[in-house]
Amino acid sequence: MLFFEHGVHHLWFTAPEIPLHETGLTLIGIHVGHLWITELLHLFVPTFVAFNLQMMLHLGFNVLSVLFWLDGWESIKEKEWQKWVIAIVIGAQLHVFRDIHWYTIEKSALFPLFLFWGVLLRLYKSDGGTQNTLHWAWLPLCYGFAGLYNFYWAILLPFVSLAYTDVQLFNTKSKRLKGLMGCMVIGLLIGWAQLTLQSTEQYFANGSEFQQRASLDIFDVSTLDWNRMGFWKPLNPILVGMGLWVVIKKFREFKADIKTDKNDPRSQQISHFPISEWTLMLSMGAITTLLSMGPNITATIANPIYIGFQWLPGMWRFAKPEIFLLIPYAICARIVLEKEWNKWLWIALSIVYLVGLYLSTAFPYTTQFISGTLRY
Repeated sequence: MLFFEHGVHHLWFTAPEIPLHETGLTLIGIHVGHLWITELLHLFVPTFVAFNLQMMLHLGFNVLSVLFWLDGWESIKEKEWQKWVIAIVIGAQLHVFRDIHWYTIEKSALFPLFLFWGVLLRLYKSDGGTQNTLHWAWLPLCYGFAGLYNFYWAILLPFVSLAYTDVQLFNTKSKRLKGLMGCMVIGLLIGWAQLTLQSTEQYFANGSEFQQRASLDIFDVSTLDWNRMGFWKPLNPILVGMGLWVVIKKFREFKADIKTDKNDPRSQQISHFPISEWTLMLSMGAITTLLSMGPNITATIANPIYIGFQWLPGMWRFAKPEIFLLIPYAICARIVLEKEWNKWLWIALSIVYLVGLYLSTAFPYTTQFISGTLRY
């Protein structure tokens, strides 16, 4: 809020005589698009009210975008109320409220992530023969919007795209290929702009300091602690257990199908969720889970995936590895819808979700205004 009042989102072009480092842009980064939403709301209400309204809009858009993403799978079209439960648990999870409470407003906006994922999924289905009139240009538009709203999404979304890189992608008529190529162009432009802000003249912290920061907000596999919020409050254990059970069951069925005689009619059945898609999604989920552990898997074992990630241009500054866990958590929630569950299990899942929210110190209290000053 203080950076918004300072003018971080516009001073770099409305007052070009001000040194760039005094605008705050070198600290905030290129992703100030979300503050223009705040600016629009600020036309009608005080600043802190504008941020509260934006927070509520984010929660609503998060839930709706997860629904949009889930509706991309034909196999779960009929599970309307179950999809609403998943959409609320994922879109309005404790991690979102934690970012509202202690961090910056753009981190509470998951909807650009799921909007992109939903569009990409539809293009993937279109390449597979499913009728879909969605134009490929929507994908780079969604990517550009996500990257300027929150630069972390510009980093996460290429990992999401890995789950949709099969042989059909290289078909010359593939909408998905055109869309992803457009994303690459936009990503390079956004990355170039961000790297410009990270020039040696604009450093405010070195690589080791960012490494130290990145060791705090992680998924700690030894204690199952996500971002210092514990386990069962931010990561619904019933949802995780249901997802793991479906994965185990699906692989058992797959192994049994391999042993089935080719003349057996069962071997000709085509799953609604093809094994190639399962393999790609679960592999991508495994990679992002490792990335979410940060620089070290344990106190004595360095994280090789994270070390490799740090070799990417500008990624030495990446200090929030825990956000990578959003991807496998979402995949787990999606997989749950592949199976029919007793309604009491859904009720128990919802109760754990609500209790976890309200018992956590990360749950925000937005009715009290706290004044402050920006020192620079």
